[in-house]
Amino acid sequence: MVDIFSDLIINDENNNPIPVYAEGDAPQELPNEYFTIFENYTGDQINADNVTKAILYEFNIKYYSKDATTLYTRLIQALNLLKQKNYITSGVGYANQTYHETWFSRQADVKKIDYI
Repeated sequence: MVDIFSDLIINDENNNPIPVYAEGDAPQELPNEYFTIFENYTGDQINADNVTKAILYEFNIKYYSKDATTLYTRLIQALNLLKQKNYITSGVGYANQTYHETWFSRQADVKKIDYI
């Protein structure tokens, strides 16, 4: 089973973990930076003799920050960490529209194949 929430643990400069929330579950009082994750798709990747041998998971990761200087570096840090844990990533992410003028955000799509 893939557990991207446990796989995406990044500490800030003060060695505090940056919060990771399921998309739509962030608290009312938001920290200065955080990630959200949305599971876009889950389906059979490999089948043999009508038996599933691997499952593909696709996720969208969004990084939000009040500090524009962390915008690219923090998302790249997350993507590099996930690559080390056998996630498939591509590029350095892309723009994400924010809902407040004081927030900056980028997002990326990642995949992982879970061999059963």
